[in-house]
Amino acid sequence: MKKYLFLCLLVLLSGCARISDIIHNDTSKAPVSKTEEETTKKTVVCTGDNEENITLEVKGDAIQSMKQVSFLTFDEMGISISDDMDKNKIQDSINQSLQDKYKDLKGVSVTGTLMDSKVEITTTINFKEANFDELVDAGLLSKGTKGNQVVSLKKTMKAYKADGYACKVSS
Repeated sequence: MKKYLFLCLLVLLSGCARISDIIHNDTSKAPVSKTEEETTKKTVVCTGDNEENITLEVKGDAIQSMKQVSFLTFDEMGISISDDMDKNKIQDSINQSLQDKYKDLKGVSVTGTLMDSKVEITTTINFKEANFDELVDAGLLSKGTKGNQVVSLKKTMKAYKADGYACKVSS
């Protein structure tokens, strides 16, 4: 009986030793190389019903930069334009106002272009340069991204689709 118990104990210990060897030589704990999905650069274009157009430059799931083109009517901006007004001065005034609002934000540029009955506003954000907390404080990012260092493509596309945008991905 003692021999049988000793043999079972020996088999049990040798089995544990093998598991221990497997754990210590586990290759799954080695650094994982980035997949092609994580390193591939893509462009995502989202369009809305109101002519708004958003272009995202993406690497993996991280949005690197964003360009948003939106339109505001003169009424929405609270300005009225007559034929005798200098449109160049009005456009300069709009651009100066936009620059004053966003001048302290690193990685952000905003321009306005005067059109027939509306103003085209182009906002460009380079997320590699920008401070996320400042973008949240300025209302350019949602509060959920405060403290983050990456804007997720998956979360952003989900939010855009919920708001009625149609998004297309291209390489």
